[in-house]
Amino acid sequence: MIAITRSPLPAPTSPPDGRFITLAVDDGRHPMKGYVLDWATAKLEAWNVPSTPEADSTKFARAQLDSYKAQDGTSIPVFVRRPEKCSSDPCAVVVAFHGAPEGQTLPGFSVSAQMFVDAGFVFADGCTLVPCGRE
Repeated sequence: MIAITRSPLPAPTSPPDGRFITLAVDDGRHPMKGYVLDWATAKLEAWNVPSTPEADSTKFARAQLDSYKAQDGTSIPVFVRRPEKCSSDPCAVVVAFHGAPEGQTLPGFSVSAQMFVDAGFVFADGCTLVPCGRE
């Protein structure tokens, strides 16, 4: 059985009888994995085995919660992915602005964000709602 810890994702829902629940797990380095948990037997069964044969996704940059100050001093949360070289050298930054609530930012697996990181850019994904670090 996997340990379920605090997550930025909403709590899962179950059918009326409450026996089974579906879970989606996104570790940020692999496509989302789907599971079914049987509460009666405590059995967790994988529904799919995601794969990325064309890329080694274990080397994908993980999103880190950071923030920057707006002109009025407000702290604005942002998820940032950095190439390794940018930890010591300055790099150009791509900022993805978007609306909410449909476009809220989560720190999961993102092929499009990794595309910029692989090209040598720091990728900053603007946060808009609770899942991005606000309580």
